[in-house]
Amino acid sequence: MNKFLFCFVFCFYGVYCSFAFNKKEQLNDKDKVFTLETKANDRFSTDDNFYRNKFFIGVGVISNSFQDTKYSHVQYRGPGAGYIVGLSREGSKYFWESAITFFHGRESAKTHLASSRIFRTGFYFTYMYLIYDRLKLGGKLELLDFYYRSDEDLTNNATYTYGSNNLYISTSYDRLLNDEWSIKGIVDLGVLAFGKESASFGYSVPQHIIEEGDFAYENNYDDPFAWKYNRWSSFNKGFKLHLSTFFLYRKRFSFGYQWKLDYFVNVKSYPVTISNHNLVVRFNIINRKK
Repeated sequence: MNKFLFCFVFCFYGVYCSFAFNKKEQLNDKDKVFTLETKANDRFSTDDNFYRNKFFIGVGVISNSFQDTKYSHVQYRGPGAGYIVGLSREGSKYFWESAITFFHGRESAKTHLASSRIFRTGFYFTYMYLIYDRLKLGGKLELLDFYYRSDEDLTNNATYTYGSNNLYISTSYDRLLNDEWSIKGIVDLGVLAFGKESASFGYSVPQHIIEEGDFAYENNYDDPFAWKYNRWSSFNKGFKLHLSTFFLYRKRFSFGYQWKLDYFVNVKSYPVTISNHNLVVRFNIINRKK
């Protein structure tokens, strides 16, 4: 958890510093700020009719981490690659984005010879509204978040899956650096999830199925489309956090760092932790102001 806390504090510190520095610039040199904003293609225009449409693609290098304490306290780590395709619209007082994400990679354990192949895909929609200066507040809905891993050294229960639909509270802050660069920070905090994980090596079915008396050998609990076994969960059953920082260059490119953490408990006292660090480059195929 120390590494998670470090990443969280680092991202918030960066957003805080940019906010404080921006206020100092406005107080000491208002004319300069006005000039920079004008040169930046009205990125932060106050015109209510202003908006900018984007169609973008992105590719990233990812460091993955996985630990399922129902099976072992050993942590698996490894590199991977990520991809994203999406649409967005940014107006003077609002912002929305919708995208499809996918990543794949390999993980291994340091304590013994073991390796896994992993895949993860998702589809989300986020909407935020301006509440103060350049600070926006809203929500993010993950309509699909599906995680798949295959432990090549296991025979029984070699395949693990986790699928969920998630709701987040989201906030973002934009700051203009100069006439070519700007910075954007985003925080997504999970508040509600609807999903389930597959059977694991140590537990053949999720705990709630046994507690509710629904266990039967002929039922396929590992079917990712068996919605009747999904359960609602909130903070008492897990923790989801996404942190993103992007440096936007002119109209076409953005360079960013993203950290995603999923921590949940389906069997009491045996949590599952999935996280990844992502260095990503995005290219705006379409970037039009209207």
